[in-house]
Amino acid sequence: WAEWVTGLCYGGVFAGLWFSAGLPLVATTVIAGSVAFGALAGALLLSHQPPQIETDRAAGKQSFAVRHGADVARLWARRLHILALAAVVVAMTRHQVPALVTLSFTIFGLLSIMSIGCPGVNPKRIMISTSALFAIVLLISLLI
Repeated sequence: WAEWVTGLCYGGVFAGLWFSAGLPLVATTVIAGSVAFGALAGALLLSHQPPQIETDRAAGKQSFAVRHGADVARLWARRLHILALAAVVVAMTRHQVPALVTLSFTIFGLLSIMSIGCPGVNPKRIMISTSALFAIVLLISLLI
């Protein structure tokens, strides 16, 4: 349960930071941002487990990948990554982000999703593709 609880906690951290920053409390935006932050944290946690299955098992750890296998851990990491990006799109549509920025995020988000699955999900691929996605969309938003 540690991966799932950590994701929930990270979602709560996002909400707390949003509140602390004094940003407008638009429920849909805060919830979508919390889901995105938590899901991305969960995806990263699950994606790093498959290579460690044998050592975790030998140490008696019952990680998600040990209990369910590498393929299931990668599948859930991919699903959580998709959920994170979808939640950002929801937040963008609810927070009056220009349509071109939202469309750019959606297009480059789909490319990010495709890139992490080939040949397999891992934390480095998730971080690089997601960071590149946000950098590209930030650049586009600054240019318009």
